[in-house]
Amino acid sequence: MKKIVVIVLAVIIVAFAAVIGFLAFGDYEQGNVEIVEANSYLSDFVVQDGETKINCVLTFKNTSDKDITFSVKAHFTDDYESGLVSDEYVIGICDDTDEDVITIKAGETIEYKGISFSSKNNGCENKNERLLPELTIEEK
Repeated sequence: MKKIVVIVLAVIIVAFAAVIGFLAFGDYEQGNVEIVEANSYLSDFVVQDGETKINCVLTFKNTSDKDITFSVKAHFTDDYESGLVSDEYVIGICDDTDEDVITIKAGETIEYKGISFSSKNNGCENKNERLLPELTIEEK
């Protein structure tokens, strides 16, 4: 009876160690792009011809060992509710390339001085605060 308990306990410990190992190393192998918030900010916004354009300076850091292509999506909850933008979620466009994807090399940190988020204006021309919106990285 004691042998069965010891064997079951050993199997549980090995399974637990395997799960912990997978969780710890799984994210590293997938790669990871982070937004360096200390070096990122909302620079300005403009309402023109029925369109709201919110411009940000964003710094990205690739902490993985592989090149990563991604897009950045902003979540404009307050601006959507106020009518400044008509879309709550907006994909950023890099002003340098006019594309919605960015590629960052392994281990690189890079600053983009112009990432623009554009949406149809929904009647409001004032922005209540100048904080960086909630941002999400979507790997391609």
